Amino acid sequence: MNDIDVSEVVEVPPPSKIPKAHNNGTLLSSGDVREKLARHAIELRKAGRTVDEIAAEFKIGRASIVLMCDVIYLCERTDLSERDAAIVQDALVRMRAGQRLTDIKEMIAEIASRVWGNVSARGASRDRAEQRRRERFEQAIGVALQACVNTTRVEIAHLSPERAKAIYKELSEAVSHLQATRTKIGEMR
Repeated sequence: MNDIDVSEVVEVPPPSKIPKAHNNGTLLSSGDVREKLARHAIELRKAGRTVDEIAAEFKIGRASIVLMCDVIYLCERTDLSERDAAIVQDALVRMRAGQRLTDIKEMIAEIASRVWGNVSARGASRDRAEQRRRERFEQAIGVALQACVNTTRVEIAHLSPERAKAIYKELSEAVSHLQATRTKIGEMR
């Protein structure tokens, strides 16, 4: 017999406790209903439901469900910079106040893109997308750093003055790109 760890069981409240949106979207623009719907949708996703099933059940467009859930996911992250965390908190306040979802989407688009990449609204796993982006970044930065270290070990051959100028210019450009990347990473601390 399999023993079930009760701490891992996700309790999902019955759908009847969550109000459905009206076709004209009036319910979605009132009070904190959006946040409740998003949090419930997140629980349903954890329980194995698809975004399409949840959207159909709540009678809300799938893009709206995904966006509202994204706001919640971003608000719960502890690894955002102070600036990004403030923007995401402002987006949550505006979502609660009933502001247009397209305005909220614009507010968090850059942050969501940095965290998850350009994940389509088709229900791709945010966690897998973030993991793949992080792995690609770590690999690319590792290659760049190793290249920098290796260049100090290379014996510099005799170069014509024109070639030396060209290489000097290319190295200066490369250094400025590395500095720009360093600045962006520094802003995240």
